[in-house]
Amino acid sequence: MRALQVELRLSESELDAIDPILEDSGFVFLRTAESITIYFEESREEELRVLIPFPLPNPEEASDWKDTWQEEFTSAELSSKITVAKPGFETEGALVIEAGFTFGFGTHQTSRIALSYLEEEKLSGKVVFDIGCGSGVLALSAAKLGASRVLGTDIDPEAVRVSEGNAERNDLLQCEFKLGSIPESECDLLVMNIISSVQRELLPVARERVRPGGVIILSGFLAEEEFEIPFGKVERRELDGWAGYRIRV
Repeated sequence: MRALQVELRLSESELDAIDPILEDSGFVFLRTAESITIYFEESREEELRVLIPFPLPNPEEASDWKDTWQEEFTSAELSSKITVAKPGFETEGALVIEAGFTFGFGTHQTSRIALSYLEEEKLSGKVVFDIGCGSGVLALSAAKLGASRVLGTDIDPEAVRVSEGNAERNDLLQCEFKLGSIPESECDLLVMNIISSVQRELLPVARERVRPGGVIILSGFLAEEEFEIPFGKVERRELDGWAGYRIRV
C-alpha cells in the first residue's frame, strides 16, 4: 500500500478546526503555524476528502512518512501524574506508547483536558470506559491512576490492535480493548475524546451506562462551541481554544 502526503496552507482558525477531525479519525499529521501536512495510506484518500471541509490538492508520494512521524516525538509530560514516551525513550514511571503511525500520543489539548479530569478522580477499584480509545493513552492512564478494570472501545480495528499492544507493553493487565462503541455493561466513569458531534449523539447512552454517582468526561469541543447538558452537575474546562466537560450523574 502506497503512503501519501498532502499539505494544506490555511488560517490558524481553519487549522484549529481540522486538527481534532484528523486526530479523532486516526490520521497522522504535522502542523506548523501556517500549514498542516497529512500522511495517509492510499486506501484512505477518499475518506480524507470527505472529512476535510477544504479542497484537497493531489497527494504526493511519502515514502518516509513513518520515519518522519517517529522522529517528531520522543516523550511528553501530559499532566502532573502522567508522562508518555515512545519505545526507546522511556523514563521511570512513563507510559510507553507505540502510536502505530496512525494514532496520537495524547499530546493534543483535548487529551490533556480529559486527562486533567481523570487524574482528579479517585479511581481505585473503579470501572472505566474509554470510548474512541485511539492508541489507548486515556485508558492506560486510568489504569495507571488506579482503576481496577478499564475497557476501551473504538470503531477502528487498528486502534484496538495498537491499544492492546500498549497495554501489554506497560503490563497493565486490567485493560481490555474491543471493537465497537459504548458497551452494554455499566461503569463508574466514562470518558470520550472524539468528534464533538458524535459525543452529542452518544451522550444519552453514556448516561445510561454510568452508575449513579459516577462521572462522564467529554473532551473535543471548540471553546466557542455551545453544548447544553441537561442532567447532572456539569463543570467546563478550557485549554488553548478547546473545551471539555465533567458531568457528575
